[in-house]
Amino acid sequence: MAHKTKKKPEKTMKDKHKKNPVSEENLTGISTNEKESVQTEGIKPDQAAATEIEKRLAELNDKYIRLLAEYDNYRKRTAREFEDIIKRGAEKLIIELLPILDNLDRATEHKNDKTTYDEYIKGIAMIEEQFRAILSRAGLEPLNAEGKPFDPNLHDALLQIESDKHKTGMVTSEVEKGYMFEGKVIRHSKVIVSK
Repeated sequence: MAHKTKKKPEKTMKDKHKKNPVSEENLTGISTNEKESVQTEGIKPDQAAATEIEKRLAELNDKYIRLLAEYDNYRKRTAREFEDIIKRGAEKLIIELLPILDNLDRATEHKNDKTTYDEYIKGIAMIEEQFRAILSRAGLEPLNAEGKPFDPNLHDALLQIESDKHKTGMVTSEVEKGYMFEGKVIRHSKVIVSK
């Protein structure tokens, strides 16, 4: 019997690609730099593009996370600074009010002394004047309502009464004084209005 030798089949292009996916034939139409990076990495051109996209996505994601953290830190810092500003403003007003508290303490210490009632009332009036001056410097203004036309933006009418002295819709008396702070009404005057 004759010995038969097996003939090896010829390799087709498909077989060549399976064995070496990064052959020169596979890299037609790609620049030399890209060919070199693909050949050194042993990655197909499509995989190289995908890897590059993933790398860019990771960079953008990292930038986004850092930006988000920066914004969160900015928001917290701004909130702390705002609270500090409010505290400092309140502290400044409290420091200015302390002398009034001292004067009221002195007045109550001497309430049973032999000072006359008139002197005592005069001292209290001086303390009130000092208190109003401090509030005025802080931006507080009283609303003077009596004798003026009723304005719902400034006044709260408690009741209406008949009046021969006033025209209809005029404030006849003020039950509780209203105030403005820095041009904004913070408490309406409680008033009685004429019919």
